[in-house]
Amino acid sequence: MLLMKKIHFIVTIAMILINVKGFSQNRISVTGKVSNIDGKLLADAVLSLSKQNKIATTNRFGEFDLGKIFTNDTVIVNIPGYQSINTPVSSEINFTLYPTSEIRERINNAREGEIVSISSGIHYLYPDFRSDSTIGVHIKNKRDLTIRGEPGAEIRMRWLNADIIRISGSQNILLENLIIGHHDPMDESSDRTTILIEGSNDIVINNTNIDGSGKVGISARESNGIVIDNSSINNNSDFAFVFSECNSISIKETLIADNGDIMSNEERNVEMIENTFKVSGYFVPEFVFVDGGTIEILDESIIPPPEPQLLNAGDLYVGRTEVTFDQYDGFCDATGRTKPDDSEWGRGDNPVINITIEDAKVYCEWLSALLNKNIRLPSSSEWEYAARGGKKGGDDNQYSGSNIIGEVAWCKFNSDNRTHNVAQKIPNELNIFDMSGNVYEFCTDRMDSLLVLKGGSWANGGVGCRLADHVVSEVGFWDDNIGFRCFQDR
Repeated sequence: MLLMKKIHFIVTIAMILINVKGFSQNRISVTGKVSNIDGKLLADAVLSLSKQNKIATTNRFGEFDLGKIFTNDTVIVNIPGYQSINTPVSSEINFTLYPTSEIRERINNAREGEIVSISSGIHYLYPDFRSDSTIGVHIKNKRDLTIRGEPGAEIRMRWLNADIIRISGSQNILLENLIIGHHDPMDESSDRTTILIEGSNDIVINNTNIDGSGKVGISARESNGIVIDNSSINNNSDFAFVFSECNSISIKETLIADNGDIMSNEERNVEMIENTFKVSGYFVPEFVFVDGGTIEILDESIIPPPEPQLLNAGDLYVGRTEVTFDQYDGFCDATGRTKPDDSEWGRGDNPVINITIEDAKVYCEWLSALLNKNIRLPSSSEWEYAARGGKKGGDDNQYSGSNIIGEVAWCKFNSDNRTHNVAQKIPNELNIFDMSGNVYEFCTDRMDSLLVLKGGSWANGGVGCRLADHVVSEVGFWDDNIGFRCFQDR
């Protein structure tokens, strides 16, 4: 019996020694460094273990030494101002830390009705990698919140694979006085969106520069009441805007420059008001999508009235305004052409005048190459279809948008014998301006070898400015009451 106890004791001791030896073999020396994303070594970072009671702190060179620790564990590093990070135990660990965002924390903690003020200067932003690496700032389920920048306030995302601001399930949100965009010192573009709006209502973006360098500037889906006012949307590779299943969208007095395209589709619920478009530094026309179809035209002024005429046009895009001096002068600068005279009435947003139809055609060719679209002059039937408001208008009005000439046209009764800035009168049903009055517009039709011009001008009264009217001129003729409008094939 005594012998058996001794044997059991010896076996037990042997097993303990074997286990201790094996256990000790799972301990390794762990050292490393802690730095931030810019390579700066960080002192006073605290390193701990999730299972073992051991702590180390980095020295002034960012170095740490945890000594010998068991391998089945996780090393955690913390330092104020940086996001916490962890990794499995290994013999040498080099941590790279990303800064936390005061802006994100303030927005996350904001209460209803609060104003979050962003101070002047550049505020670099990284996603919160502990929760979602695809978002910079998430405005989620907020109401009545204002995020307002002081002069020169910028939010710059330093992570290419994340949307900068996402607004979801929120209502009555105002972003204003900000510059928002991706920042990459290697000038790489992001494939993400600057501002993404989802399932939200009454979102206003005011006096804000969306300096994207991303795929899309502003994208929204299943949202209502979006207003983009007095802002700029620049440098997005695919689209300035993408809207899906949204209603009541207004974009006004906004500069839209150097984007792959303006919108991903012919969005019917977007109101565009007095925006400015630039490509490669040149002012270019804004185009309105017009649904093709057939309008029945009945002249009831004749008794008995004649058989109605059918006015047909296919789907196309129409310049919201006549081509302006700003737009045409850029073409002249780009091609070395002589700029036309403005008859001492001013350039800028006045319609270009004193040009021939050949000048207008060459401009369309240049603009086609610049935009990679097919830009051209219209036929007279296409012109009249758009002037009548397409299927939204019909034959109800004598002039483009009204039966009262002074509401929609600069004509001899109100023009002071000169042209005026475009888009100052009431637009027609398609939100297209000045298709009656201001300047006659070239069409491609010929009548007995003469050119057809439509729309009337500052020098005409009712006759001439009526949609059914036209005049003809010699091919090489130009005057200070003749301009043109660009059309674009779908």
